[in-house]
Amino acid sequence: MAKTIILGRRPTSFAEREVKFADPEGGEDYVVKYKGNYFTATEFGALIDQSFGKTEKAEGEDAPSSEVTIEKLIGAGVGKQAELLMAVVQSWDAGIELNKKLIEQFANELPGGVQAIVADIRAQAVEGKAGNSKK
Repeated sequence: MAKTIILGRRPTSFAEREVKFADPEGGEDYVVKYKGNYFTATEFGALIDQSFGKTEKAEGEDAPSSEVTIEKLIGAGVGKQAELLMAVVQSWDAGIELNKKLIEQFANELPGGVQAIVADIRAQAVEGKAGNSKK
């Protein structure tokens, strides 16, 4: 007998997953198992909007100078990627504590890792793809 669909009973997380991403030095690929927070398709879209969709004009003493550099733009993106990763990952076996400073360093030094995890969560939330989930 087929499993009955029950709407409104949402899980708290996706099943444990495994992602692989390249070592920039050409060594063996990194493999990270993680458990991701569950998002509906629209919730994931809202999270992306929250992370990347809006910019605020900074004013006052702490406002950045009007000079825009590639370094500042990329640096801001790294910070946003770290925030997004921390929002989607519940737990992982990467050996790096899930705190802002360390995740920003991870996003800066191994951006392929952030991309692999976020793309995997997006595929699950938006497309309903479980792919080759490994427990």
